[in-house]
Amino acid sequence: MNVYHGAPCNEPALTTGQIPAVRRRRSLLRAFVVLALIAMLGNMLLIEAYLAAGFAPDSAPQQARPADALPAAVRTGGPVIDLTGAKPHTYRMPARTIALTFDDGPDPRWTPQILAVLRRHRAHGTFFVLGTQVTRNAALSRQIVAEGHEIGVHTFTHPLVSALPIWLRTLEHSATQEAIAYTTGRLALLYRPPYSSVIGALDNTDLATLRETGRQGYRTVLNDLDSEDWRRPGVETILRHSTPRDGSGAIVLMHDAGGDRSQIVAALDRLIPRLQARGYRFTAVSEALAGRVPFANPRAGHEQTARGWALTQMIRAADRTLWVLWVLLLGAGALMLARTALLLTLSVGHARRRRGPAWSWARR
Repeated sequence: MNVYHGAPCNEPALTTGQIPAVRRRRSLLRAFVVLALIAMLGNMLLIEAYLAAGFAPDSAPQQARPADALPAAVRTGGPVIDLTGAKPHTYRMPARTIALTFDDGPDPRWTPQILAVLRRHRAHGTFFVLGTQVTRNAALSRQIVAEGHEIGVHTFTHPLVSALPIWLRTLEHSATQEAIAYTTGRLALLYRPPYSSVIGALDNTDLATLRETGRQGYRTVLNDLDSEDWRRPGVETILRHSTPRDGSGAIVLMHDAGGDRSQIVAALDRLIPRLQARGYRFTAVSEALAGRVPFANPRAGHEQTARGWALTQMIRAADRTLWVLWVLLLGAGALMLARTALLLTLSVGHARRRRGPAWSWARR
């Protein structure tokens, strides 16, 4: 009797029921990657939601509140408020000096047109920019500074700052400062809060926020004259609202973004030469107050520029992510419509065949 011996089996006779360590590590790695991608996508969407939230036109109604805590120097002073020290100081524009100020930009459509008008008439202005707009229009922000205009902080997303907690107000200011530092290589020492107006509209809550921004090193710039261009009242009305009386100086509030600004472009092209013929000069805010307030845009340091770079890249990544999601959503919608149309076409053909005299279940 012959006995045959097979090769020894290397596999265990019984399985242990446990996942091998290599497979377990791979599963954990895949789960980690998926969770990281979900977290990153969620962060991008949250960033976009924050950037898009809270903006309202300057006509948004504000309730009257007590103003008894305002110092007399502020209550009866000029529209440039310096609360960086222990004692408040305010300043007015010199006689026959106009500081044109533009809020909410830069805007890729209207800001270049306004810059062209200022360049044509050899006038300087002050642009109070939003951080979101700066990150998305970097070249235009650099052009503003390169052409001799001043740039100031108007917050990052245009919220009502007095309604925000302190940490979020600080974030709005610092993020805008860092965006300006990266795109222009300059700091901004002038500040204008959204929905601001003249000195007479300040209240106790506003004073608290202005003291806070003063401790951060900003000089607040309100206005003497409001062009009310956001109402689109017509060029003649804008000219009337923007013209000072009796040769006095003024800070004029205008907008270079946030809607159709064709009227302000047309009004500027008439206002500047008209007042220049009367002996007025058009200058930036700190340029007009040289010697009393610091230069508005000193050079930025490496740290602020680096933080601004990181912030800008994050905003751009969020914008691209949202764009990709929109494309995917539109693509999915188009495929669903195409599938529905195909099914409808096939069902109509099938119904016609069933109604034909030659159709039978045996030949289906």
